Amino acid sequence: MPNDLQKLSRAARLALSGDRIAVELPQSRRHEVSVEARDGAWRIWAKAVRSTGAPEDDILRCWKHNRGESLTSFRIDERRWLIGEAWVPFAGATPEEFAEVVRAVAIDCDRVELLRTGRDDL
Repeated sequence: MPNDLQKLSRAARLALSGDRIAVELPQSRRHEVSVEARDGAWRIWAKAVRSTGAPEDDILRCWKHNRGESLTSFRIDERRWLIGEAWVPFAGATPEEFAEVVRAVAIDCDRVELLRTGRDDL
């Protein structure tokens, strides 16, 4: 599977380093996205920001976002990181689809990071 990820990333013109892809974004921003093979699909995910408020507030924000029409779903992990993720099934995955999902996760997570912290750390 790692060779497939390397080939897919290369075909999508994404610079894969280990299991991570650094995505360049407008206004000199960037966001790092991780990719892992799981359950017949690529799980594409990134940290957005550490949850610092009331857990209920962040859970509600995640729910409100996830009920909309976005490729990226958010959740809070056991370390209280707000994680954005999307999945691309191995079967039929194209470089264009893969690149679009990687970029969507990076953009959505970077947006949350910018809105919540005003920084570009991830």
